[in-house]
Amino acid sequence: MLNKTYKSISVIFLITIGIKLIDIIKNLIMASKMGVSNNADVFSALIAVPDSLLVLVGIDSIRGVVNSEYSTLYSDKKFDSIQNSFNNLFKIILIFSFPIFLLLFIFNNEIISIMFPGFSGMKKDLAVQISYFIFPVFIFKAIGGFVQSIYNSTKRFYYPVILSSLISISMIISIFIPYKNDNIIFNLSIAYLTGNILIVIFMLANFKNLDLSINFKLPQFDELTKKIIKSCGSITILVLFNQLFLSSRMFFASYYGEGSISSLNYSSAITTFITALAFNSIFSVLLSNMSSLDLIKDSAEIKKLYLGTIEIILYIFIPFAGIFILFDTDIIKLFYFRGNFDSEAIVKVSYPFFWDSLSIISWILYIIPTAFFLAMKKYKILTIYGSISYLIGVFLNYYLSDRFGYYGVAIASFITTLLYGCFLLYKSGKVLNGLGEFYNKLLKIYFCGIVPFVIIYLLKIYYLSNILENNSLLLLIAGSFCFIIIYFVCTLFFKVNYLKNIKNYIKF
Repeated sequence: MLNKTYKSISVIFLITIGIKLIDIIKNLIMASKMGVSNNADVFSALIAVPDSLLVLVGIDSIRGVVNSEYSTLYSDKKFDSIQNSFNNLFKIILIFSFPIFLLLFIFNNEIISIMFPGFSGMKKDLAVQISYFIFPVFIFKAIGGFVQSIYNSTKRFYYPVILSSLISISMIISIFIPYKNDNIIFNLSIAYLTGNILIVIFMLANFKNLDLSINFKLPQFDELTKKIIKSCGSITILVLFNQLFLSSRMFFASYYGEGSISSLNYSSAITTFITALAFNSIFSVLLSNMSSLDLIKDSAEIKKLYLGTIEIILYIFIPFAGIFILFDTDIIKLFYFRGNFDSEAIVKVSYPFFWDSLSIISWILYIIPTAFFLAMKKYKILTIYGSISYLIGVFLNYYLSDRFGYYGVAIASFITTLLYGCFLLYKSGKVLNGLGEFYNKLLKIYFCGIVPFVIIYLLKIYYLSNILENNSLLLLIAGSFCFIIIYFVCTLFFKVNYLKNIKNYIKF
């Protein structure tokens, strides 16, 4: 199971790299066209609303629960149960989400006022206008997220990942055609809606390969459907606090004027390239396969898969975090410094970028344990520790934004995810009867990241920057090469080098 899991992860990882490159191209063109501006702020803020509301009303939580429950049934070959439950849940989601969609459409002005109180005047008017194109995305994301969980639970991991590129492709095309109302933000908003619609159409069109069909009977609450809804209900508090935490980021940042929200978005877009690779490649595969192992009560293999995944992902991503922090402005310049994105924008983005880079590590420490507890059906643990973490995070968003400005919410995100990750790791140690050896490896991996960080930091200050001060690309390449070499030697010395394991897993 371990080799099979990592081979699936490797394939999705390679597919995701290609898709994220398309996403990067989209972000670069958008940054060049809009810069750090009111247009960028409005678009960045509004596209987060459908996702926020999906979490708030509990629809988003169905994905993880369905993946966990259906993966177990699929391994047990109970296909009829999946068919019946799917039909019921699909229609329940449609019936539940349509009135919410209408409320979004009718009360868009009031919703924007509540979520982004710092928007006023022309900025507020623009947000209201484009909300007519962005808010309908809610209903398509509700359907698309649920259907994707079906694909993942039946081991069809690749198709949904490939389809996700349709959003970026639609948005890139929209930039090169005449702008509606002479404003690029309208084209981007329409394209964002179009991409989400296309994803749902193609997912449903391919359902015959899943041996599933949609009937037109009224939904029935069979035992499996009741169990899934009950499980979602058990993490409702977690979902509410998570959304309160995420919404409070934009709420407080909206008060800091032009460029505050878009600076946060541009910063996280770079680091999200790394975390999205991990999430798209790992989360669904790990959750599905651990659920299958839980069916046969193979706790030894679950522990090996769970802890081994954390070790390997940290081994891969620690160099990225270190290099991002060391060469922050050089990386931001290479990504964005063109068109309407000027040197002042570079400075604004660099403040949250430091903390977003650190968050790569804290993100790994909580997202993989989240997959573990979902697979083990221990939803209560996620609710208790997640709710505590997110409540603290809401306070930190307020306190740190008040103290440091708009980028205080980036600091709060790092602290919150780190706290949540530590809680879940501690609790998983209780479930798995101790993680002593794992903690020892974890400390060694971190130490192996700190050593090259300190060395390259000193080299950059006293040597590299003086030689390559006007060439960000060469400075980044030279510094990254030195970092990776030192890191590789350290991991060999401390016997936490997973390169051979990774090579074995990507042999198809």
